[in-house]
Amino acid sequence: MIDGGLWAWGHGLSGQLGLGDTQNSLVPVWVGAEEEFGGSPVLMAACGNSHTLAVTKAGTLWSWGVGDDGRLGHNDDNNRLVPTQVEAQHFGRAKIVSAAAGESHSGAVTQHGCLYTWGQGTRVGEEDEEDHQVPLGLGHGDGARKLVTTRVAPVLLQRALQCVAVCCCSARASATPTRCRLHTPSPSPWATIPGWAAVHRLRRLLLTTAKTVRMC
Repeated sequence: MIDGGLWAWGHGLSGQLGLGDTQNSLVPVWVGAEEEFGGSPVLMAACGNSHTLAVTKAGTLWSWGVGDDGRLGHNDDNNRLVPTQVEAQHFGRAKIVSAAAGESHSGAVTQHGCLYTWGQGTRVGEEDEEDHQVPLGLGHGDGARKLVTTRVAPVLLQRALQCVAVCCCSARASATPTRCRLHTPSPSPWATIPGWAAVHRLRRLLLTTAKTVRMC
Protein backbone atom coordinates (compact mmCIF):
# COMPACT_ATOMS: atom_id res chain seq x y z
CA MET A 1 0.00 0.00 0.00
CA ILE A 2 1.33 3.47 -0.90
CA ASP A 3 -0.32 6.59 0.54
CA GLY A 4 -3.46 4.66 1.35
CA GLY A 5 -3.62 2.88 -2.00
CA LEU A 6 -3.83 -0.88 -2.48
CA TRP A 7 -1.93 -3.09 -4.93
CA ALA A 8 -2.55 -6.79 -5.54
CA TRP A 9 -0.98 -9.64 -7.49
CA GLY A 10 -0.93 -13.42 -7.71
CA HIS A 11 -3.81 -15.89 -8.09
CA GLY A 12 -6.99 -14.14 -9.22
CA LEU A 13 -9.29 -16.86 -10.55
CA SER A 14 -11.81 -16.18 -7.79
CA GLY A 15 -11.71 -12.41 -8.08
CA GLN A 16 -9.64 -12.08 -4.91
CA LEU A 17 -7.37 -9.46 -6.49
CA GLY A 18 -10.29 -7.04 -6.65
CA LEU A 19 -9.63 -5.98 -10.23
CA GLY A 20 -13.09 -6.73 -11.62
CA ASP A 21 -11.99 -9.90 -13.39
CA THR A 22 -10.71 -13.43 -12.72
CA GLN A 23 -7.23 -13.08 -14.21
CA ASN A 24 -3.96 -13.90 -12.48
CA SER A 25 -1.25 -11.28 -12.22
CA LEU A 26 2.50 -11.84 -12.02
CA VAL A 27 3.17 -8.22 -11.07
CA PRO A 28 1.56 -5.74 -8.65
CA VAL A 29 -1.58 -4.17 -10.10
CA TRP A 30 -3.31 -1.07 -8.74
CA VAL A 31 -6.62 -1.89 -7.01
CA GLY A 32 -7.52 1.56 -5.81
CA ALA A 33 -7.31 4.17 -3.07
CA GLU A 34 -9.76 6.58 -1.47
CA GLU A 35 -12.10 6.78 -4.45
CA GLU A 36 -12.60 3.01 -4.54
CA PHE A 37 -12.88 2.66 -0.75
CA GLY A 38 -15.57 5.15 0.18
CA GLY A 39 -13.34 8.21 0.31
CA SER A 40 -10.92 6.87 2.91
CA PRO A 41 -7.35 5.54 2.47
CA VAL A 42 -6.65 1.87 3.08
CA LEU A 43 -4.76 1.12 6.30
CA MET A 44 -4.44 -2.67 6.10
CA ALA A 45 -5.34 -5.65 3.95
CA ALA A 46 -5.70 -9.34 4.80
CA CYS A 47 -5.41 -12.14 2.24
CA GLY A 48 -7.26 -15.42 2.69
CA ASN A 49 -7.10 -18.49 0.50
CA SER A 50 -9.53 -17.05 -2.04
CA HIS A 51 -10.85 -13.81 -0.55
CA THR A 52 -9.45 -10.51 0.64
CA LEU A 53 -10.35 -7.96 3.31
CA ALA A 54 -9.32 -4.33 3.72
CA VAL A 55 -9.75 -1.81 6.53
CA THR A 56 -9.79 1.92 5.85
CA LYS A 57 -8.76 4.88 7.97
CA ALA A 58 -12.46 5.63 8.47
CA GLY A 59 -12.86 2.22 10.11
CA THR A 60 -14.85 0.60 7.33
CA LEU A 61 -14.37 -3.02 6.25
CA TRP A 62 -14.31 -4.13 2.61
CA SER A 63 -14.25 -7.64 1.16
CA TRP A 64 -14.03 -9.38 -2.19
CA GLY A 65 -13.30 -12.73 -3.81
CA VAL A 66 -15.07 -16.03 -3.10
CA GLY A 67 -18.22 -15.66 -1.01
CA ASP A 68 -18.90 -19.32 -0.13
CA ASP A 69 -20.27 -19.84 3.39
CA GLY A 70 -20.59 -16.10 3.87
CA ARG A 71 -16.87 -15.48 4.36
CA LEU A 72 -17.26 -12.01 2.81
CA GLY A 73 -19.84 -10.96 5.39
CA HIS A 74 -22.56 -9.77 3.00
CA ASN A 75 -25.30 -12.18 4.12
CA ASP A 76 -25.00 -14.32 0.98
CA ASP A 77 -22.73 -16.79 -0.81
CA ASN A 78 -22.01 -14.58 -3.79
CA ASN A 79 -18.54 -13.78 -5.10
CA ARG A 80 -17.39 -10.17 -5.42
CA LEU A 81 -14.91 -9.15 -8.12
CA VAL A 82 -14.28 -5.70 -6.68
CA PRO A 83 -13.97 -4.35 -3.11
CA THR A 84 -17.43 -4.19 -1.53
CA GLN A 85 -18.13 -2.55 1.82
CA VAL A 86 -19.46 -4.73 4.63
CA GLU A 87 -22.43 -2.94 6.17
CA ALA A 88 -21.47 -1.06 9.31
CA GLN A 89 -24.72 -2.04 11.01
CA HIS A 90 -23.38 -5.57 11.40
CA PHE A 91 -20.70 -4.16 13.72
CA GLY A 92 -23.04 -1.96 15.72
CA ARG A 93 -21.75 0.88 13.53
CA ALA A 94 -18.44 0.75 15.37
CA LYS A 95 -15.17 1.37 13.51
CA ILE A 96 -13.00 -1.61 12.55
CA VAL A 97 -9.35 -1.53 13.65
CA SER A 98 -8.18 -5.00 12.59
CA ALA A 99 -9.30 -7.77 10.24
CA ALA A 100 -8.09 -11.20 9.20
CA ALA A 101 -8.97 -13.62 6.40
CA GLY A 102 -8.62 -17.39 6.74
CA GLU A 103 -9.20 -20.25 4.34
CA SER A 104 -12.99 -20.07 4.54
CA HIS A 105 -13.73 -17.64 7.37
CA SER A 106 -12.98 -14.09 8.48
CA GLY A 107 -12.62 -12.04 11.63
CA ALA A 108 -12.53 -8.40 12.70
CA VAL A 109 -12.05 -6.33 15.85
CA THR A 110 -13.85 -3.04 16.52
CA GLN A 111 -12.61 0.13 18.17
CA HIS A 112 -14.32 -1.01 21.37
CA GLY A 113 -12.44 -4.32 21.46
CA CYS A 114 -15.34 -6.47 20.27
CA LEU A 115 -14.49 -9.57 18.24
CA TYR A 116 -16.58 -10.59 15.23
CA THR A 117 -16.20 -13.74 13.12
CA TRP A 118 -18.08 -15.18 10.16
CA GLY A 119 -17.87 -17.76 7.39
CA GLN A 120 -17.61 -21.55 7.50
CA GLY A 121 -18.26 -23.11 10.89
CA THR A 122 -17.63 -26.82 10.19
CA ARG A 123 -16.42 -28.97 7.36
CA VAL A 124 -16.05 -32.66 6.56
CA GLY A 125 -12.68 -33.91 7.74
CA GLU A 126 -10.34 -34.84 4.90
CA GLU A 127 -8.59 -37.59 6.84
CA ASP A 128 -11.65 -39.04 8.54
CA GLU A 129 -13.06 -42.04 6.65
CA GLU A 130 -16.33 -41.60 8.49
CA ASP A 131 -16.58 -37.96 7.40
CA HIS A 132 -16.83 -36.60 10.90
CA GLN A 133 -17.44 -32.88 11.18
CA VAL A 134 -14.36 -30.91 12.19
CA PRO A 135 -15.04 -27.65 14.08
CA LEU A 136 -13.17 -24.66 12.68
CA GLY A 137 -13.52 -22.53 15.77
CA LEU A 138 -15.49 -19.39 14.86
CA GLY A 139 -15.83 -18.97 18.60
CA HIS A 140 -19.62 -19.01 18.94
CA GLY A 141 -19.95 -22.34 20.69
CA ASP A 142 -21.58 -24.05 17.71
CA GLY A 143 -20.65 -25.34 14.27
CA ALA A 144 -23.03 -23.17 12.27
CA ARG A 145 -21.77 -21.06 9.41
CA LYS A 146 -22.27 -17.31 9.70
CA LEU A 147 -23.29 -15.39 6.58
CA VAL A 148 -22.92 -12.05 8.33
CA THR A 149 -20.42 -10.71 10.82
CA THR A 150 -21.35 -12.13 14.23
CA ARG A 151 -20.03 -10.94 17.55
CA VAL A 152 -18.31 -13.50 19.75
CA ALA A 153 -20.05 -13.32 23.13
CA PRO A 154 -17.92 -11.61 25.80
CA VAL A 155 -18.56 -14.50 28.17
CA LEU A 156 -16.71 -16.74 25.71
CA LEU A 157 -13.77 -14.34 25.84
CA GLN A 158 -13.37 -14.56 29.61
CA ARG A 159 -15.80 -11.70 30.24
CA ALA A 160 -14.19 -8.24 30.38
CA LEU A 161 -11.28 -8.70 27.99
CA GLN A 162 -10.82 -6.30 25.12
CA CYS A 163 -9.46 -7.66 21.85
CA VAL A 164 -7.01 -5.67 19.79
CA ALA A 165 -6.35 -8.02 16.86
CA VAL A 166 -7.38 -11.35 15.39
CA CYS A 167 -5.59 -13.85 13.18
CA CYS A 168 -7.48 -16.31 10.96
CA CYS A 169 -5.30 -18.97 9.40
CA SER A 170 -5.78 -22.37 7.76
CA ALA A 171 -9.07 -24.23 8.02
CA ARG A 172 -7.26 -26.57 10.38
CA ALA A 173 -6.69 -25.31 13.88
CA SER A 174 -4.31 -26.76 16.40
CA ALA A 175 -6.00 -28.96 18.99
CA THR A 176 -3.68 -27.51 21.61
CA PRO A 177 -4.83 -24.21 23.15
CA THR A 178 -2.74 -21.33 21.83
CA ARG A 179 -1.71 -18.51 24.13
CA CYS A 180 -0.36 -15.14 23.14
CA ARG A 181 0.22 -11.89 25.03
CA LEU A 182 0.41 -8.46 23.45
CA HIS A 183 2.99 -6.32 25.28
CA THR A 184 2.64 -3.07 23.32
CA PRO A 185 -1.03 -2.12 22.82
CA SER A 186 -1.64 1.09 20.87
CA PRO A 187 -4.51 2.97 19.17
CA SER A 188 -3.64 1.07 15.97
CA PRO A 189 -2.61 -2.29 17.45
CA TRP A 190 -2.45 -4.25 14.23
CA ALA A 191 0.30 -1.94 12.95
CA THR A 192 2.63 -2.51 15.89
CA ILE A 193 2.40 -6.23 16.56
CA PRO A 194 5.97 -7.62 16.25
CA GLY A 195 6.43 -10.77 14.24
CA TRP A 196 2.84 -10.75 12.96
CA ALA A 197 3.78 -12.54 9.75
CA ALA A 198 5.60 -15.26 11.68
CA VAL A 199 2.50 -16.47 13.52
CA HIS A 200 2.12 -20.25 13.08
CA ARG A 201 -0.29 -20.67 10.19
CA LEU A 202 -2.08 -23.69 11.63
CA ARG A 203 -3.11 -21.93 14.81
CA ARG A 204 -5.63 -19.26 15.67
CA LEU A 205 -4.34 -16.51 17.95
CA LEU A 206 -6.25 -13.90 19.86
CA LEU A 207 -4.29 -10.92 21.16
CA THR A 208 -5.61 -8.98 24.13
CA THR A 209 -4.64 -5.86 26.01
CA ALA A 210 -4.94 -7.34 29.46
CA LYS A 211 -4.23 -11.04 29.82
CA THR A 212 -3.67 -14.27 27.98
CA VAL A 213 -6.68 -15.79 26.23
CA ARG A 214 -6.98 -19.37 25.04
CA MET A 215 -8.36 -20.17 21.63
CA CYS A 216 -8.19 -23.57 19.91
